[in-house]
Amino acid sequence: MHFTESQYPETCYRERNIKCSVSVRDYPFWGKILGSPKNYYVVEAELREEELSRRLRVESEENSEIEEEIGTGLNEKVYLVCNSPGLDDWIELPSVTPKQIVVARQIIRYFTGCLETTVQTFPHFPVNEGNYLRAQIARITATTLISPVGYFIFKSSDDEETGKLSINPNYHPLSVKNLTDPSLSNWCHHSRYIYEDGQTTSWDSSEEESDEDSSEEEDEDEVGPSLLTSLSKDTLLGAVPAWTLRLSSEIQLDTAIATVRSNLWPGAVAFAKSGVCGNVYIGSGHKYDICDYRPPETPLVENQYKIGSEKEDRTLEEEIDNHELQLLENFES
Repeated sequence: MHFTESQYPETCYRERNIKCSVSVRDYPFWGKILGSPKNYYVVEAELREEELSRRLRVESEENSEIEEEIGTGLNEKVYLVCNSPGLDDWIELPSVTPKQIVVARQIIRYFTGCLETTVQTFPHFPVNEGNYLRAQIARITATTLISPVGYFIFKSSDDEETGKLSINPNYHPLSVKNLTDPSLSNWCHHSRYIYEDGQTTSWDSSEEESDEDSSEEEDEDEVGPSLLTSLSKDTLLGAVPAWTLRLSSEIQLDTAIATVRSNLWPGAVAFAKSGVCGNVYIGSGHKYDICDYRPPETPLVENQYKIGSEKEDRTLEEEIDNHELQLLENFES
């Protein structure tokens, strides 16, 4: 899967050194973003409690503009990247903002492998390629993180409200035959849905006061799928299903692994076998589109003045006569 034999031990060895530079307690391999001339290897990390508290304190002091703070929503996890595992240091990507998500949905730009590269697109994408990479990782994660039904659960009603999932200690693994059921009813999403405004929490219009006439039609609030929603409810991509199920082997079923490939985000794969499941992404970082990509049209240039006949400037004699006339009128009044 785009790795050489020497890169496997190098990647694992280099991942062990992440905890030395960043205070994390878990750092699984997320995937690989293909670029030219360099690729990105991505690791997903979870900050330790003391590091999370420190960063939240710094954000509050700096009055950060990030609407979803570190440890919540799209910034629940942090992501570290490098170009060559074993040779380069892992660099932490910045937190993502809703504005970056909204703009990233409107553009397509291939990666160069340099985080400081300027993203020259229309609409304008803020900051640089590192932020664009972080936005694409958030979009891919929100759509393609899946697991067998029952593998994750809510331990309490409070966890269900906050969206906190836990591994089910009483999970009974499904057979690979059930995991490859074409109905997709045995797989579910376990990552938060991203709304149109680029956030994982929906905007409730009823909470804001409105001065508009009550008779006017109000915009309906956007409703997204909840956590642990079955893949069977995913929409088709035209005539193409959103997911493709496969077995690693049709002959040796006792050692076969069930895989689910995303057709919406080519390169995203989930796998499961005997109570073990995982997700990985190896691709260009772009979403599949039925139609060819067409950049949005630039807006029309606005008029800077009212179009009409221009008045000619007065001559010096006319200005003097007008001034004398005004003085006379003021004197008479």
